[in-house]
Amino acid sequence: SSNLPFSAVMSVLSQFCWKVKSSLAAGSECLVNFEDILQNISKNLDIAELSLLMKVVSDLESIVREMPKLQAPDQGHRNAKDLPLATLQKLFRAMNEVVTPLVIVLDDLQWADTSSLELIHALVTDRKMDGLVLLGSYRSNDVGQTHVLSKVLRLIQADMKDIETSSFTELQIENLDLSTVTSIIENSLSMHQENKYERLAKLCMRRTQGNIFFLLAFIEMLIDEKLIYFNKETTCWDWDISMIDQETAAIFNVVDLLQQKMKKMADPNAIELLELAACLGNAFRKDTLYLVWTNYEQNSSNDREYFELIMGTIMKDNFLEPILNGTSCRFLHDKIQEAALTLSTNEDFKKLQYKVGMLLFDNLDEKGLEDNIFIVTNLQNNSSELSSSRIANLNLLTAIKSQHMCSFGSAANYISTGIQFLPKLSWITHPKLTLDIYSLGAKIECALGNFKKAEKYCHQVLKQKKIKLIDKARVYLVQMDMHSGQGRHQEALNVALDVLKGFGFTVPKNEYLMKIRVILALYKMKKTPNKQEIESLQLASDNEMIACMEFMTFAMKYSHLQGNKLLLILITSELLKLILQHGLSDSSLPAFVGAGIIQYARGDFSSMRIYDEIALSLLDKVPTKRTEPQTLFIAHNMGLVWAMPLQLIRHKFLECYKIGM
Repeated sequence: SSNLPFSAVMSVLSQFCWKVKSSLAAGSECLVNFEDILQNISKNLDIAELSLLMKVVSDLESIVREMPKLQAPDQGHRNAKDLPLATLQKLFRAMNEVVTPLVIVLDDLQWADTSSLELIHALVTDRKMDGLVLLGSYRSNDVGQTHVLSKVLRLIQADMKDIETSSFTELQIENLDLSTVTSIIENSLSMHQENKYERLAKLCMRRTQGNIFFLLAFIEMLIDEKLIYFNKETTCWDWDISMIDQETAAIFNVVDLLQQKMKKMADPNAIELLELAACLGNAFRKDTLYLVWTNYEQNSSNDREYFELIMGTIMKDNFLEPILNGTSCRFLHDKIQEAALTLSTNEDFKKLQYKVGMLLFDNLDEKGLEDNIFIVTNLQNNSSELSSSRIANLNLLTAIKSQHMCSFGSAANYISTGIQFLPKLSWITHPKLTLDIYSLGAKIECALGNFKKAEKYCHQVLKQKKIKLIDKARVYLVQMDMHSGQGRHQEALNVALDVLKGFGFTVPKNEYLMKIRVILALYKMKKTPNKQEIESLQLASDNEMIACMEFMTFAMKYSHLQGNKLLLILITSELLKLILQHGLSDSSLPAFVGAGIIQYARGDFSSMRIYDEIALSLLDKVPTKRTEPQTLFIAHNMGLVWAMPLQLIRHKFLECYKIGM
């Protein structure tokens, strides 16, 4: 599904997890040594990275426990990265180092989401993966030149030209021609009477256009309907071509054919179950379908034994097939799911989808809801309600998960839908929900480069007079990011100064007063903090002060980019004072390296080194790595490089690069 980030690889990794579990449980030998794979994964990925991947593929949790020297992951680990694409790439690298060639087969790429396509591009152009074979298939009639898949394939083809060990092969598989259709019928019916089957082959060709799936389903239907029958007298297959032509005249495509077959199932509950299954997607857990089915219409006869019986019938008719050792199921073909989806009228099916979404929302536990959040939200979005704070909140939660998976396009869509479900007076009735949706929407649209839409979301927040300054901080950060991203650093600086003014920090407009404050600031910074002051520093707990420090950090950055040295000195001094008074925040470390730069400019290399070493000593105290790359870079490239031999610090540049990436 294009709405579900990394959907194309989730099924691949889920199957891998099942193979690992079943292999280790059985203890039997197989062609692939899964213990070696787990060993290599644990060697190349840390707990935080595995924790992040479990948000993408929940099945990974079951094999993480099997990995050597690894315990249950800590979701709040400070090393956690928000880059699942890069981490997934590391996972496949680790697998490829043990399994060569590593063959990945992906079907129906025309439906793949952008995140999956980006990962595919990253994998096939990765120079560190020597033994990767990726086989992908898609329907070319669904993929035009402007389709995202076409763009990615062109990009892959261009990038692979520079990689000697890689090759790109594209095979065009056309529909079957009349000669091949004739051969299939001849071999299927074991007939060798050319005149007998020639007209049948032409009719089948006319009805199916040579589509292999449609052709086989069509022939199967003819046999089931006894339009083709075995004649015991002649001991061969027989039919009336005129009767077949007449009876199949209303069949225009494979979906019509499949729906006819579905409607003729003996148990009407089987049709209902197929419709419910279609709501859950192409592949789903059997327990999830059972949960929906048992709560649908509250039918007490819906016991597990009866459910399994119906599922057996559906699988026998080749609508579904079991996967992952029978714990999950999937439709054998996307046209089968499409047929099940359109059994009811469009309006009735939307009502069914909404009801299924409600059943999942009401009956799944917290973890189950998190694992199925995309399915539940997509189903709930079919609501006929004009407004619903509950559905708006679901879209917000799904957008947050999409953002964590770096699927910003998907996140933007959920934000847009969530806004549509907000009540008319949501700023009055649901201020926090409305604030969160618009703030996140602004951040996501900015990340996508949609600055006009991001500004529109920002305006919605900033015009609310009853919203506190600290609650508007996220939107001001987006505004600064938009200005800076377009090279308008002075505008970004103005935004930061306006916010700081709201927090009580003002910049003198009088040039004379400004110079006096800067001289005082330089005097204060000359006296470096003592060891006791630094060791006693704790994390700041005042949210307003934390926000103030963050905007001061950005003001420092934009002052430097604008060449406003006086303002840079003043803000750096004020930020240092706030840190010593209120404690550290994850954005406060640049204050120390900034002070180091100022001391360097003054020719005070001793003070410069002290400030830089203070910044480095505090890295482990801050909760995230947000400012660690710039702290490391500035400290070593602009400070310590003048005070220490290059051989002692050059490895720090590589460390800085890795953390930043």
